[in-house]
Amino acid sequence: MISPRARSATDPDGALAGRGRAGRVASRIAMGIVLAAASFAAAELVVRMLGSVDPNGEFRIAGRVLRPRRLPLTDIERRITQDVSLPDSFVVYDPDLGWSLRPDATSADGLFHTSALGIRAAADAGSTPPPTSVRIALLGDSFCFGDEVAFADTWGRMLETRLRERGLAAEVLNFGVNGYGMDQALLRWRKSGRETRPAIVVLGFQPENLLRNVNVFRPIYFPETGVPLSKPRFVLEGDQLVPVNLPALSPAEVGRALADLAHQPLVAYEPAYRFYADHWWLRSRLVALVEELVDPPEIEAQFRHDPQIARLGARIVADLAADVRAHGAGLVIVHLPRRADLEDIVAGRELWYGGLLRSFDHDYRVAHPEAGLTSVPETFFLPRGHYSRELNAVVAGRLASTVLDLWCASQGGSAPGAACSAEPGRDAR
Repeated sequence: MISPRARSATDPDGALAGRGRAGRVASRIAMGIVLAAASFAAAELVVRMLGSVDPNGEFRIAGRVLRPRRLPLTDIERRITQDVSLPDSFVVYDPDLGWSLRPDATSADGLFHTSALGIRAAADAGSTPPPTSVRIALLGDSFCFGDEVAFADTWGRMLETRLRERGLAAEVLNFGVNGYGMDQALLRWRKSGRETRPAIVVLGFQPENLLRNVNVFRPIYFPETGVPLSKPRFVLEGDQLVPVNLPALSPAEVGRALADLAHQPLVAYEPAYRFYADHWWLRSRLVALVEELVDPPEIEAQFRHDPQIARLGARIVADLAADVRAHGAGLVIVHLPRRADLEDIVAGRELWYGGLLRSFDHDYRVAHPEAGLTSVPETFFLPRGHYSRELNAVVAGRLASTVLDLWCASQGGSAPGAACSAEPGRDAR
């Protein structure tokens, strides 16, 4: 009798059976691969049928724009030519700041005017106003500039009025510029704010500016921008701010760079470029759709919780505070929440930048216009999200008290007029 082991050595039937099982497994795997490929191809076809390509070359489906994003280059070139390169443009290229405001100019709609300093002023401001007892310089973005409202309705102008009503002869100079990050506010202070020799500097902290600090090409961050230029930004090397793109690219250089982003070295400092990078796998609309659903498509959602952004913002403010002190002035920060931020505050929800704001409260004098608000009226905000006259008045009242507290403390409690005899911290109306 032959044992099973001996039979397997002499009879090929077992080997044949094994090869048959292996063949069936391989066949099933191959069939699975074919079915998966067919399913993928079918899904790819459905996505392509349901979506469409817009004139800019971007693929859109169900209200989403899939990656890679594409810049509206023709429109950007038009804006560069017509909005910032004409002899009478209100916003002009500035190699040290990216862009700034033309001195002694009026905006196309007649709403905004600048003085000889290139800062927002009344229509009849003319040359630099004469110095008064206390000069205050405001730094910031469009929320500081007062976009969407007349000069008389900006919180800067109202601050000047409130302080004078409370006995402090004040002169407020508004260095705010639309689209600025905190980095540009610091650079604007160094370039033209210092020379005005203010006694107090007010930094308007609009929290979204933290994200602008890591932006180089404004159109990459905000394609619809009216300022289609590049800006300087800082990177941190250890605890030091090191400038990048300074001097900023000229308008012509910006146009060429945006047309060939893949070969532009500055995109290494542009986190939002990830939305424009043309990776090979994005040639599949299905893969691009999945990536869009899994990976938040907005730069704020992407980067607002990056600790590096908070660290960079804190360092910019620290450098500004040190420079302001070195030039004999005091610093006040005014918190300028957007609508969503203000709604979070009223609802008792934690702010995405709450930790940084608390550190500012610890290290600096901070005015909180939102303190005590129990609702967010529709009348507080204008169509493009800026403050109305009503909310600007709230800001001016809170800020006036903080500025007076700082001024009176610096004067040992004695200052001209009745300014320092009022109850400390009392809000102006």
